[in-house]
Amino acid sequence: MAEQSKANLTTNITNELADNNAGNISARDVRQNMLDIVDSIVPIVQSGINDSNPFSCNITVGDGSEGCGLLTVTSGVVFPDGTQTSYFPGLGSIEHSGLAGLTTGDPHTQYVHTDGSRSITGNMGLEGWVSESGTTNQGIKFDDDNGLIKIGNLSNKPTTVRFDRDSSTMDSAKGAARAWMRWTASDGASGSGITIQSAFNIHTLRRTSPGKFQITFPSGTFSDNYYVPVGNSNGRGDSDSAEDFSINTVGMVITSGNDAPVLRGMTYLVINTSNQYVNSAVNTLLVYGNGAGTTSTSGTNVTIIDDLGVS
Repeated sequence: MAEQSKANLTTNITNELADNNAGNISARDVRQNMLDIVDSIVPIVQSGINDSNPFSCNITVGDGSEGCGLLTVTSGVVFPDGTQTSYFPGLGSIEHSGLAGLTTGDPHTQYVHTDGSRSITGNMGLEGWVSESGTTNQGIKFDDDNGLIKIGNLSNKPTTVRFDRDSSTMDSAKGAARAWMRWTASDGASGSGITIQSAFNIHTLRRTSPGKFQITFPSGTFSDNYYVPVGNSNGRGDSDSAEDFSINTVGMVITSGNDAPVLRGMTYLVINTSNQYVNSAVNTLLVYGNGAGTTSTSGTNVTIIDDLGVS
């Protein structure tokens, strides 16, 4: 047995296995050529086959059993549009940063660009906290169940909201008025003479007698009855001159209610310099306090100094 090239095999078969019936072919001639072919098959295949593209259809490697059918390529695989010299690492081993064309055009329209070149055009749900620090339960949260936008809880640090247009800041929503109202009541004791000119978070304005009003707030406006009202009343209307005004005193004494079943409310009384209750042309009210669900310090963080020494 001997390894032969394709050309040598062809020559030997032609010379030693003549196409005749003369009886000149021995058993050895047949056996030796067949052994040479067996020894030469693998080397010929390994050396590469390039005779008129013999493998032009599907090729099956292996019989499907485990460990059988591996194809080993030591240099590369040539395709009509290029050569592959690196192996495919598998879906679980491909690095995203190693892919080509990541920044060409706009291949991912479902993403929001970090440079702000594409805006969000549809609804986007955010159920968790959005925070620069990346920690949990801090930053901004949209609470759809309760209709709230929560800001804060930043590791027990003071929360400040800044408005970049004028660099102003807001440390707490407690600094905003919870309710206000402006109204006229100069036409006698009947309710027909009352006109609301501006109002926010006011449920009811009731005049019980000249210069006496009961005001209630919508449920949830305040968490308790310790809110702080500020009132002012002027007997003259807006059309009068700046020098023409009537001095009235506003008294807000009684707060009551608990939201369920009675709305929280307060009294608003107007008297003139003669201590008479009067219907005034301009009445204003501004109310501060803790909204429902907010935390109240109830004055526990206020230092009290009483120089009178009254116990």
